[in-house]
Amino acid sequence: MKNFRYVVDNGRYVFETDELGRINKAIMEDIDFYTRARNETYQQETKLVKDGFSGDAGGHIFRNEWGGPSEQINYFSQNAPENSYGEWYKMEKAVSDFKKLNPDVKIKAEMKFNFNGNSKRPISIDVKVFKNGKIDLSLSKIYDNP
Repeated sequence: MKNFRYVVDNGRYVFETDELGRINKAIMEDIDFYTRARNETYQQETKLVKDGFSGDAGGHIFRNEWGGPSEQINYFSQNAPENSYGEWYKMEKAVSDFKKLNPDVKIKAEMKFNFNGNSKRPISIDVKVFKNGKIDLSLSKIYDNP
């Protein structure tokens, strides 16, 4: 849907779409490590419905391990190496590792998706990670989606 706000799990996850129906903003209030069942159908069709490149994967906006919803709204066409071992993967792993060692620290993530023209595939994602309300500058940056 265009210009819509999706609220999932009583506000734990919020997704906003732009005038073209693309996810342009996503917020996670905290990690709960409630791993959900993967939706392989949504993940595989992401490339098709979100202007993916041939080498793309259906990447999670909010990692499955973090309790991210197994819904199409939580997927984007992502460069497969970024998803598997690149900077995006390293950021996700660093956040997970920190939270496991510090379960009482609230981890909030805000993401803004940047697009080229009318494409549904983001060219980059501006990520801000907060630990107990303070921005973590080592994890907060713009991640390219080549």
